[in-house]
Parts: sequence; C-alpha cells; structure tokens
Amino acid sequence: AILESAKGVVAISQMMSDVIVRMGIQESRVSTILIYAANPVTPNNRNIVRAKIGWASDDFIVIHTGNMGAKQDLENVVRAADALQTGSNIKIYLVGHGNQEASLKSLCAGKSNIAVMPAVSDADYSALLSAADLLLVNERSTQMEMSLPSKLTSYLYSERPVIAAVPRGGATWKFLEGVAELVEAGDPVALARAIEELSKKPEKLTDLAKRGREFADAHLSPEVGRAKYLEWVQSLIALGKNRY
Repeated sequence: AILESAKGVVAISQMMSDVIVRMGIQESRVSTILIYAANPVTPNNRNIVRAKIGWASDDFIVIHTGNMGAKQDLENVVRAADALQTGSNIKIYLVGHGNQEASLKSLCAGKSNIAVMPAVSDADYSALLSAADLLLVNERSTQMEMSLPSKLTSYLYSERPVIAAVPRGGATWKFLEGVAELVEAGDPVALARAIEELSKKPEKLTDLAKRGREFADAHLSPEVGRAKYLEWVQSLIALGKNRY
C-alpha cells in the first residue's frame, strides 16, 4: 500500500526493483539507483601495510570482512580452507565480529591457513583492504533476498579483486556479475579451487581489480549517486507539474 501510494520508488539494486515490479508497482514508477559510498576507499601501499599487520609478503592473502552471522555462512569458508592444497601459501582471514565469532574461532583453531581477526577501525579499513590479494564475499545458499552486503562498495573502490561465493541469481550475484569472480554458494571445494586458480593468475587479478574500480567510479561514487537522486526528484517534480 505504501509503494502504491508513492509517485516514485527508488531501489538500491536491480533485484530489488524486479521484486517491487512483481508486487504490482508500475515499472515506469520504479527507478534503480545503486547504493553509493559516502567515503570511498583510498588504496594504500600494500607492502607497508602488510609489514604492520604481520602478513608475509609472499603469502596470498584472502580476507572476508564484516559481520560474522548466519547469513554469511562463514563455516563454508573454513571448509574451503580445509580443501586447499597442502603446502599452499594461501592464507584466509575472517575479519570482524558477530554472533558466530566464537564458533568460527573454535573451527579455525590449530589451522595454519585460516584465522579470525578482530574488526579494524574505519581509519584502518582502507589499509586492510589494500594489503589483501583477494577480497571475499560469502553468503549462505538460501540468501536470495534483496539485500546487498554493505562492504561491496568499499571492496570495489579498493582496487583489489573480488571473489563472491553467493547464490546464483541472487541480489549479490546479479550486482557483481561481470565485475567479480563468482562461485556457487555452499560449495567449499569450488571456492577453494577458484581461489587457488586466481592465486596463479596475476593478470586476471589485475583485470578484476580494474573492473571493480571502473564499476565503482561509474556507479558508486557520491557524485554519481547524488546526481541520480537529483535527476529522480526533478523528474517527479516535472511529472507533478504535467498532471496539473
């Protein structure tokens, strides 16, 4: 009823727009304006940051940041670490807090290729992303709803490649298609193989990083987002004037 009473509706992802239209709202009244980053990430010197954190310069570092809840299904990442080849230089870090944190720490105990790290301050977040070789998004296989992980804007601005183990056809999959390396959710072996393959292909990593940053500049910058909202409001004003 609320949507039907509105002159116009903005959705922050294409999947959300599609759902609103399926609810019976006229497609012409629904606009998609991707959620943009109020504070874009500034890339830092990778080697300097790694030295401060204590990460080896020759390790291939994969990090997942943010909430550690049921939605993220980070046990899948732990199983992926178990599936990595023995002797691999790949290290996975789960950075953040959440109601699954204690369980994840227990699952990671005694493993040399995966660990849980506490969340960092906003001031240090850009540096953390810059120090990684690969940024990970992981969702449970049933996560088909309209929401998007807020970390995506920061990930794409960081000029680091992104891999996403998310449900095929879900909101995050659609958002990152053509921008990130995509793996079916809930398949730890496939995730492990994809990470291993990327670790051996620096050209592909560079391409993914470039694609992510280009996407961010084109769609997620404050300037672009505000301009689109201004255009949307002006279109509603013009529509109102034409009706009277």
